[in-house]
Formats: sequence, C-alpha cells, structure tokens
Amino acid sequence: EYEETIQHCEEYLQIDQSNIIVKRLLSRSQNFLGNHEIAAKILNEIIKKDVKDIESRTTLIRNYYNLGNFERVHTLCDQILTRKKTNRIALLFHARAYNASKDYEKALEAWENVLKIYKNDSEALGGLGRVYYNLGNIELAKEFLEKAIKIQPKNTTIINNLGTAYKELNNTEKAIIFYQKVLDIDP
Repeated sequence: EYEETIQHCEEYLQIDQSNIIVKRLLSRSQNFLGNHEIAAKILNEIIKKDVKDIESRTTLIRNYYNLGNFERVHTLCDQILTRKKTNRIALLFHARAYNASKDYEKALEAWENVLKIYKNDSEALGGLGRVYYNLGNIELAKEFLEKAIKIQPKNTTIINNLGTAYKELNNTEKAIIFYQKVLDIDP
C-alpha cells in the first residue's frame, strides 16, 4: 500500500513540484517503510522553502528519532517550542530523546515539563516511571506507572513496565498479573 502511495505521489510531483501536502505524504510513506533518511531529506527540502512549517518539523522529529539522531531531534524541538511553547509532540520527543540517549536527569526535567502543561499525560507519567526505574528508584517508578495505567489501562508498554517494577520489588505475584494482562491484550 505504501509503495503504491509513493508511486502516486512521485507521479503527481512530476506535474506539480511545489505541492507540500503531497511531499509530506511521500515522506510519511517512506517513513512507514523504514526509509527514514529519504523521508528526512524530503522534509528538509520543505523546511528550507518554508521556515515556519511546524507540521513538517514535527514529522521530521520522528524521522530523526527513528534514526537515533537525538541532537537533531532536540534542535527541531527547540525550533518548534520557540514558536509554540505548548507543542505536545516537541515536548514529548525532547523527553523521549533524552531517555533514549540515557541522559536521565534531562529526561526527568523534560517529562516534568510535559506534565506542567498536560497534567494527566499518560506518556509523560509512563516516561517518568521509566526514568525513575533506570535511576534505580523502583518505588517511585511504580507510582508513576500506576498513575499512567489509570489513564491508559490497555497500554501494554506501561503495563509491562509496571510488571517489571513489581518484579524488581520482589512482588512476583503482582508482576505475573501485569505480564498476564499484556498477554490478554496483545497475545
């Protein structure tokens, strides 16, 4: 399906090379196929022509995150946040990138910044749980993961992480319950 979309986009762009919507669709299709560098190149071309294009920047953030280029992720997030301080995607990817690069102190601050604006954001709560787990504060990790699971009770990542926290706290019975919930939701 994505290959066909790419073909149609390329055909359309031969007729109208300036259509940003078609270029974004082409980039997203390439991204879904795992062609993150091709997708990033397309989006960078759009941004060069329209420096105020936040939508292309937020899509580009995902591409660079998938490529593991966290420095570029932070640069793009900062560019977006200077224009719109409450952009949820930029706030989340700042935190995700710090977490992925194991800069847990900055990740803590970034997840807390998300929660200042989006008070009950399950991803931020779960992110704080992961960071506290990685820092060795399993009890606090468990508390944040439990808050996150109340908001998104079928999120298998959060449920699995909560099971792992209980396992670390030597509560095998509770860990098994949460691991079983993951299997019940996603066999």
